[in-house]
Amino acid sequence: MRFSLMFFASDESALSGRKYELVIESARFADRHGFQGVWVPERHFSALGSLYPNPAVLHAALARETKHLRLNAGSVVLPLHHPLRVAEEWAMVDNLSGGRVGVSFATGWNPDDFALAPERYAERSRTLFEQVDVVRRLWRGEPLAVRNGTGEPSSVRVYPTPVQRELPVWITAASNPATFARAGELGFNLLTHLLDQGVERLAEQVAAYRQARARAGHDPDGGTVTLMLHTFVGGDAQQVRDLAREPYCAFLKSNLGQLKGLAQSRMRDVDLNTLSEREKDDFVHFLYERFATSRAFIGTPDSCMDLAVQLRDLGVDELASLLDFGPPVEAILQNLPHLDTLRARVAELGPRDAAPRGRPAAAPPAPEPAPRQDAVAELQARLPRVMEGADFYAEVAASGAEYGPTMRSLERVWRGEGEALGRLRMPPAVEGERDAYAFHPVLLDSSLLILGALAPERQGGRLVALPTGMRRLRIHAPPTGELYSHVVRTSPPTGSVLEGDVRILDASGELLAEVSGLRIQLMEQAERPTSDPVDALTYALDWRPRTAPAPDAAAGPGTWWVLMDGRGVGKALATRLEARGDTVVRITAGATFQSLGPRDYQVAPGDAAQLRRLVEALLVAGGPVPRGLVHLWSLDGVDPAQTTVETLEAEQTPGALTVLGLVQALVGSGAVRPPRLWLVTRGCQPPAGASGALASATLWGLGRVVSAEHPEVWGGLVDLEPDAPGDASAAALCGVLLAPGGEDQFVLRGEAQAVARLARRRGLPSGGPATRLRADAGYLLTGGLGDLGLGMARWMVERGARHLVLMGRSPLPPREDWAYVAPGSRAARQVAAIRELEALGARVYPAAVDVADRDAVATFLRGYHAEGGPALRGVLHSAGVIQPATLMNLGADALHAVLRPKVAGAWVLHALLEDTPLDFFVLISAVPGLVGWIGSGASNYAAANTFLDALAHHRRARGLPALSVDYGPWSEVGLAVREGGLPMLERQGIGSMSPPQGLAALDRALTQPDAQLAVASLDWPRFFRAFAHARTTPLLAEQVKEAGEGAEPARSPEAGALQAALSEAQPGARSELVREYLRTQVARVLARSSARLDVNASLMSLGLDSLMSIDLRNRIESDLGVVIPMVNLLRGPSIAQLVDDVLPALTLAGAETEMEEVTL
Repeated sequence: MRFSLMFFASDESALSGRKYELVIESARFADRHGFQGVWVPERHFSALGSLYPNPAVLHAALARETKHLRLNAGSVVLPLHHPLRVAEEWAMVDNLSGGRVGVSFATGWNPDDFALAPERYAERSRTLFEQVDVVRRLWRGEPLAVRNGTGEPSSVRVYPTPVQRELPVWITAASNPATFARAGELGFNLLTHLLDQGVERLAEQVAAYRQARARAGHDPDGGTVTLMLHTFVGGDAQQVRDLAREPYCAFLKSNLGQLKGLAQSRMRDVDLNTLSEREKDDFVHFLYERFATSRAFIGTPDSCMDLAVQLRDLGVDELASLLDFGPPVEAILQNLPHLDTLRARVAELGPRDAAPRGRPAAAPPAPEPAPRQDAVAELQARLPRVMEGADFYAEVAASGAEYGPTMRSLERVWRGEGEALGRLRMPPAVEGERDAYAFHPVLLDSSLLILGALAPERQGGRLVALPTGMRRLRIHAPPTGELYSHVVRTSPPTGSVLEGDVRILDASGELLAEVSGLRIQLMEQAERPTSDPVDALTYALDWRPRTAPAPDAAAGPGTWWVLMDGRGVGKALATRLEARGDTVVRITAGATFQSLGPRDYQVAPGDAAQLRRLVEALLVAGGPVPRGLVHLWSLDGVDPAQTTVETLEAEQTPGALTVLGLVQALVGSGAVRPPRLWLVTRGCQPPAGASGALASATLWGLGRVVSAEHPEVWGGLVDLEPDAPGDASAAALCGVLLAPGGEDQFVLRGEAQAVARLARRRGLPSGGPATRLRADAGYLLTGGLGDLGLGMARWMVERGARHLVLMGRSPLPPREDWAYVAPGSRAARQVAAIRELEALGARVYPAAVDVADRDAVATFLRGYHAEGGPALRGVLHSAGVIQPATLMNLGADALHAVLRPKVAGAWVLHALLEDTPLDFFVLISAVPGLVGWIGSGASNYAAANTFLDALAHHRRARGLPALSVDYGPWSEVGLAVREGGLPMLERQGIGSMSPPQGLAALDRALTQPDAQLAVASLDWPRFFRAFAHARTTPLLAEQVKEAGEGAEPARSPEAGALQAALSEAQPGARSELVREYLRTQVARVLARSSARLDVNASLMSLGLDSLMSIDLRNRIESDLGVVIPMVNLLRGPSIAQLVDDVLPALTLAGAETEMEEVTL
């Protein structure tokens, strides 16, 4: 394992006049002492990493300072640049250095960097891989077709000619498994880090990278895995650790804003400004301890050896030691000899497969027998069962894996006892790609697939065979012509794992390739249901009448915090509550935070700092236990007749933004019994249409996510009658607030109550295409150039549409430049899709328009009609963005950015086309707005979608066409696919639907009367096992019943024993019982022995990170019914301290066999 140096975070203000001394002197040292190379990044527009805006320029300087070091870019943010410029710059550095450069290409993570190319940020992942291929071709001297300054076609190549014939390419992969696999598939090297993954996870990612290389026909042992590691190695472990702690924490704390950009690039949003100074200190110290204990070389050569060996053994080839993360420059340079000592000791260990020094070497393996050359005819003669390739692929499809024509290379399969033979030939459609691979993946995939034919027969279902790995792949000769794959099973015929060896032969029996130790996981798949598949996907939100219960007589006086509205509801509510002996704290909106009296406060709407100050003041004030916080500010929103884009956006400040600040303040306060948050809206929900303050509908999606992420602060959602007098509304609301717990979603109309239930909606009209569109009409699709929008556009053309307006923010190149669009690029895919639509007889009108800009949309529509565009008869609004974040990490910018295209965009379309006779007005919403647990981590997205639902009901109530479709994830298109999120969602019971399924549901939904339908593939037993608390919500009562026993969470073996022991134990003995239970659960999460865990050590120091904290929290909830707030776990308690949190909750629950669920 080789050692290199890496730089990433130097701040020029900390280095005074010697800005590049650390880089240059460190590189000189490394060059003299046998290090492999030096890596420098590309960073822009921030103090963090401010020395590195151009790695090519810096490496040009280092080329003259060094003689041997590889000069690597870690990384070039390729989406920011034209491939010509990248190839040209690095070709120059390659010449200056004598052929020593290498480049790791990255998507980029900081949104501010994309000030250089803002239009490429959303598609940066796709752009990366498209442009890497262009850079490599330019490096080889191939010309590139371009348009010159006069607009004429031209062809250019790069000079100077590089020294290296091929550019050494790395791909920078953070934590997304898809990026690791993609790098392996393309045969590139890999650059990664331990910032947000542990060593165990890294081992899985490296293994996946190697397997992807093998599947694509590359040598699985080839390719360099480079790991960036924080490094500060010295002579005294404690001294080094102490010396690194404060500068590292200070550096990180001063650059917390950069974490927001990093989080956004991972589809999250982190607003650390919501943390107090103490919380920020705790947070950065948490990060330091995590790195220093298990993810960094911070110590002595001796103390770092274990981690070095561990990384070497899991497959790391090069360690890039990150030096500039905080320690003083003088200390870093003085300690470089200690790092060199560590490098030398690791080098003495030898290759991964060599025995460690000082230990006896294992006996060498017996030499493998020479490749057998059984005649193909002899193999066929002893394998009696013959199956045609089409029948084999039909069996594979029946098990759930569909192979298209370009993937079908098997022509016939012969089977016997424990072995099989398959005849293969390249499909004509990919024959031209044969020379691009050492062994084409289509041939290799089908060669390995044959092992599944040796799976045992099962009754009552089919087997799904999932390849999970191989020991080795050897390629002896390139494949040509007719091939045969001979597979021999080496594992017993029983069990869930099938193993075997594969030999790929030519027609004469000559060995071309061999795979040893191929492993396949076998999984049962039940027979496919014969019922209507659309029925299994469709749901509706039903509002069921409910008799209002009597107030809870057992509830004594309490305190209510009420955000007072201007319609008189809050005033009347306060009067009623005080009449029964409750205390009411009145909170009004104003410009600044003020205490106006003992129970009167003023606070600025949406101001997170003021809301946090308010909550702190109220909790300190004492008094009766706060029972509820009632948000009434959204009642003041305007009615639809006065609604504009501007009012919609303005009303989010007292509405959704204020609610977000309240949640963050309540959860962050750490209060043992915080008040329950009640969100009250006016006339934005059915029944009887949505005719009140529509902007407040966003609170319904936001609130449902609050109930899932933070049940400890959740009260409920209430929609009041839009025009009822204040006193009548207050009376109805008071009845809900004082009623016994249970229901948490209400619509109040007069004296009637209705509560929400998610119900299956079966029997949608069927019998062929339900929708016939008009050839003489126009149809408008927003988000029309996205993958989902283009799929829906084709669906419309197949149903008769001939004029499509595809609206999106990013413009396409002019039609005359389509021939010059980079192959494989997003624009190329869009152009190809449009040409397909045109080939089907449609005329397509691409429109680069921001749908949330009313003036821009109006201008476009005028121009469209002036140019002879036919009258619009249908609208499909699918525009939207997503910036996931948990509620505690969500900021105002991310909230508004996600709301704008859906909320403002939908309203613009409604307002401009209100008087246009439309056949349909479809709003593409999403199921996270309905089910809070599905919306966890995306509350802003959930909020945006519930506005679409409300708008659909409003239009229907006015006699206008409207349908809101709350879709779940799709299997081949959409964000979950692009970000590699489908496997995680699947584990949570949130499945995906194919585009044909989703479009078939839309086809039929357009002919039914509901204004709102959900279409999602949901596995309810698995869902309830993943989200144990969801079993208690009345919204999902029918789904809990449907799931039956499968809805019960899987409890650990220790849970039942603990409950029995607690019921018999004396109070003084219970702490030890709970401590041992928690020690066992923490050990399981960490994959360590419980006996070695110190119960008094911080969970952070034991290695628990934020994702592990969620796992631990869910285990405790499933076992004991105790919900521990995430903020408590992130504070890093010890196991012993955690006992003090959990045991009182168990005591409250009575330690019964069936424990009541308690939220701390």
